[in-house]
Amino acid sequence: MSVAAESSKNLCQNVTKGMSRCITVSPLTQRTSPSSARNLAARTTAKPRSDSQAGTLIEPDCDFGFIRWNSCSIVDWGYDVWEVVNGVPTSIIGWMDLSFHTRVGWDYLSLNWSLRNTLTTVDAWGTEAAGPVFGGVSDGCIADPLVCDSLSGGSYSVDLERGKSSPQSWEQHETGFVSHGGSSVNLAGYVGAWLVVEPRGAPGQTVSLNSSPYNGIDGRCDRVVRATPGCVAAENWAPITYDSTAFPLVTEVAQHIYDAEASLPGNPGWFGRGTALTLGDAATENANRAVACPPGGTPPGLSCDEYPIARAREGAASGRPYSVRYVSPSANSSQGGQTSAYIGYGRIMLNEQFWVLAILPDGRDSWDR
Repeated sequence: MSVAAESSKNLCQNVTKGMSRCITVSPLTQRTSPSSARNLAARTTAKPRSDSQAGTLIEPDCDFGFIRWNSCSIVDWGYDVWEVVNGVPTSIIGWMDLSFHTRVGWDYLSLNWSLRNTLTTVDAWGTEAAGPVFGGVSDGCIADPLVCDSLSGGSYSVDLERGKSSPQSWEQHETGFVSHGGSSVNLAGYVGAWLVVEPRGAPGQTVSLNSSPYNGIDGRCDRVVRATPGCVAAENWAPITYDSTAFPLVTEVAQHIYDAEASLPGNPGWFGRGTALTLGDAATENANRAVACPPGGTPPGLSCDEYPIARAREGAASGRPYSVRYVSPSANSSQGGQTSAYIGYGRIMLNEQFWVLAILPDGRDSWDR
């Protein structure tokens, strides 16, 4: 079977003389993988890879993996087989419900990623429950190899039976705009599993279920944020995390953010309760600091810390409420390092929204209270 050949989504719209069966595609449901909503603090704390690991295998982790490095989606889909009488579809004589559980591990240090899919036959009835249904699974990049392509994996033959699951695995890379020197590209519609089925109840016909355009996975590759190109799960929100359990020097700043997110109107940066912040440029940073921390206003031996952070367009220069606290220079220096690091980890683009998480030395965090 040619997996690349896409059939009509509703063959019952094109019933021809002599046809006794036709196929319709059932309504599709896209949902986030349940595990991707768990362990929020863990999923906003990055464990960076070394530059020497760039391009190496990234196994997706929807439970504990950094949220911008993992895409996790479930698409529920299926098809119905209809009996045709005198050129008119009259009744459903079989159906199959399927689930595409797709996970992607993105490499923020290269243009490579790992695609994993588990195809499950959730239920079947009538002609489609009478025995295994045969199909082939490929990946969405076959739609245009000039956008992305698979380094390994290929096409998989599958037997679809009620309750049975089959895994598929591909290592992929961006082959288009960014790999040829461009700034950034979105991969929405290309990353996912593509199933072509030959229903038992409609011999000689095929139905195509390409989950890639519908799974909500919107990977983005760029060579703007860092010196080296890389890819992230751009459909997921971007965190900037100040974790004083891992970086004790940032403790004073983390405490300031913890307090400010709760006290400032609108709870800026507080995911799930407040408003997102927007990444600005160097001019934004300088303007915010000029308002929040003017020359001569900081006590000797201390450093002026502001919130929202200086890189946020919603900072002090925006005219919105802000908070200032005087902290040790080492705390402010640590905060600056973590800000730059997380912009790079999440490959946060200029004018992209982000959220700010502060973790205190005792493990309490600013979003869980």
